[in-house]
Amino acid sequence: MVTLERALFDTNEALHHMGMLPPEKYITVFSLSLGIALIIAMMPLIVRAMEWFMNFDQEQKYFPLIAIGIMFTILFLAKVYIAILLLLLLNGFIYIIYKYPQYQNIRTFLDKLF
Repeated sequence: MVTLERALFDTNEALHHMGMLPPEKYITVFSLSLGIALIIAMMPLIVRAMEWFMNFDQEQKYFPLIAIGIMFTILFLAKVYIAILLLLLLNGFIYIIYKYPQYQNIRTFLDKLF
């Protein structure tokens, strides 16, 4: 069984090797927890902002750039790098749900939840 410390060590090594994290920065258990907490706390704001951008930009031309850019700027200024990686996954998930009509049940559930 892999421990959390070993998984974080391997993740840090991979991110340093790919050049996504500077060599002096590391993802710790605290930063991972803080990133997850920030994503959960920002979830209603993220869903509403993405819905507003989708209604504002009918051609879906600038939607991904505006939504992801604003959120990444906030998280980068807070220096929560793991939250940026988690937000990439979350934005992709929400974008797929709101873009394709076959996921209407999940969209309805998210609208009721938030």
